[in-house]
Amino acid sequence: MPEFALGVAAVVAAVDVVLAALAASGPAIAAPMTPPVSSEPATAPPTRILLIGFMLFTSFFVAMEPAWRRMPFETMTNSARLPSDGRLLGWNQMAVEAPPRQLTDFLRSLRAVREFQRKPVPDDTVQDILEVARWSGSASNRQFGQIILVRQRATLEALGSLPGYAGHLRGAALAMVLVMPGEWLEGETFDEGRLAERIMLGAWAHGVGSSIGWFAPEGRDKAKRILGVPGKPVVRTAISLGYPARAPRRGLRKPINDLVFEERYRAS
Repeated sequence: MPEFALGVAAVVAAVDVVLAALAASGPAIAAPMTPPVSSEPATAPPTRILLIGFMLFTSFFVAMEPAWRRMPFETMTNSARLPSDGRLLGWNQMAVEAPPRQLTDFLRSLRAVREFQRKPVPDDTVQDILEVARWSGSASNRQFGQIILVRQRATLEALGSLPGYAGHLRGAALAMVLVMPGEWLEGETFDEGRLAERIMLGAWAHGVGSSIGWFAPEGRDKAKRILGVPGKPVVRTAISLGYPARAPRRGLRKPINDLVFEERYRAS
């Protein structure tokens, strides 16, 4: 980046000035008896060093300012800059490179898919979906949710037969069952929904369809026994995944004026 190189050059030049000032302010080996006449006011060496340090600090930030301006969206979303080892991202780094309208079109295209091809989902695709899930937000970054990956046909059949709305698990290529700790009902419920939607979006990015299923209260303990989940955690949500057997239908939506109100609610 040219701006970064400029900033480095400014720092190097300022460091040279500081070193020269330090050398000039040190004790002289053979100081003359009469100090040289100078038109500048006398400045104590420590004060001079502080002034030069301030100049160094200021020159660096002035040189680097163009590099720190807000980047355009296309630059912010450069996937090549994403670390894969779990390191924190910078404030201006995101996961996809695409124009905003293309991204919002993708978000609007998500549909529930409950009929699947008899075709396995590749492991690298599954791992990428799980990485998306791993970065899902949570209250205070407590990362409540855990995921059980289910591929065995007998287990999918058993889960799909439990009370609730999870019958579509029977035909899925795999399922991701969410396990919440059962310690904070309200907060975990919000984060469970966020995690489920994030999994569905991550899957759809690979062309993998999905649908949220849930186990009724009378089916949750049975689901826990099938999956080996101990006492306190809650097993309520299961997401079926697989390649769609047919193109998802585009359902109708209410006009936005029926959903959004300016400043105050308006009764219909």
